[in-house]
Amino acid sequence: MPDSIKFNFFKSHDLLKIRYAYIRTTEKNLKGIILLLHGRAEFIEKYKNIIHDLTQKGFDVATLDWRGQGLSARETMDRQKGYVKNFNDYLKDLKLFFDQVVKPENKKVYILAHSMGGHIGLRFLHDYPGNIDKAVLLSPMFDIKSFFLTRFVLRSITKFALVSGFSRNYIVGGKKYVSLKHNLKKNIFSHDPLKSDIQAHEIKKNPDLALGGLTWAWLNAAYDSIDIIMTQEYASRIYTPVLIINAQKDMLVKKSAQKKISSFLPLCEYLSIKNAYHEILFEKKEIIDIFWAKFEGFINCSQYKN
Repeated sequence: MPDSIKFNFFKSHDLLKIRYAYIRTTEKNLKGIILLLHGRAEFIEKYKNIIHDLTQKGFDVATLDWRGQGLSARETMDRQKGYVKNFNDYLKDLKLFFDQVVKPENKKVYILAHSMGGHIGLRFLHDYPGNIDKAVLLSPMFDIKSFFLTRFVLRSITKFALVSGFSRNYIVGGKKYVSLKHNLKKNIFSHDPLKSDIQAHEIKKNPDLALGGLTWAWLNAAYDSIDIIMTQEYASRIYTPVLIINAQKDMLVKKSAQKKISSFLPLCEYLSIKNAYHEILFEKKEIIDIFWAKFEGFINCSQYKN
């Protein structure tokens, strides 16, 4: 990412300051715009190497910090709390960003999204058809893994926490951000500990980028949004070509939900990358090479062209 990158802000529908960046390629053969959508707790700086790779491949890159993340405005007094009232707010922010920054460029637009960004990206494809040429969703958060409780029990606890006035409290086990040194034995995000440490390194340079654990409100909002997308009727109305890439060893989101939605989408390719952990873009070389080859083939192929 160029040192001269300029960050800007736009106002959300409820007047929050949302940070974004638009990075232009220096390549003569412009292929279009990549709308880069991050996962929960992430921020633009974490993706600087990915942005560099995309601009080298001939794409402009448009990206934003979701509300409550990075250097966008928080809705809680404690900026460490992972809070959102409703995923519709993420969607409204994305639509404003698209209308004000991306659409005026009058270029083809492709979504590249990770985890929570993949969830919001899918909803954007559904609610605003015709704006995106193709979408690549990596480890999309179509449903969340719950290891010790059934979904019904966890959903019930979440609803109880909300009606009891704990919506802005951390969920059980949630806490402020703690920097961890990743290693190969304990790392569930990537097989590459150096790439896994990029986020902690950027937070060390600017502690305001840090985000802690989930609140009950965020978890409830996530489940409400999952209920919206996980139906055949919903997904079958999305006619944008979509590539869903699953991380075979993902420990954070449900692979079964990714497979299910891929079967509902009219124009969808599905790829599972063997041995990959959740953060495919920050994986070891042999895994990320598989991703780039599939990404370029999908974006550039004649099949599915609008």
